[in-house]
Amino acid sequence: MKPEGLTKMLIHDDDGTAIAYTREGIVYSVGSGSRIAKLQAGQIYSLDGQFLGTRLPSGKVRGVEGEPAAFLRLVRKD
Repeated sequence: MKPEGLTKMLIHDDDGTAIAYTREGIVYSVGSGSRIAKLQAGQIYSLDGQFLGTRLPSGKVRGVEGEPAAFLRLVRKD
């Protein structure tokens, strides 16, 4: 069994397509492989500390109060 910090967790868009993954608290783009955000206790933050959304157990990301997550715009831009 792998330690949790080494486990790769996928992040999906609303269509179920894998758009990013996390490893050791860092979020990477599936498309480019570049480091794009941080994951802390299920919350996704930009590299400069801005809240981008919450990773749900399903792997999808939600913004505050049902708003689309800023994280999805970040990934599409990458």
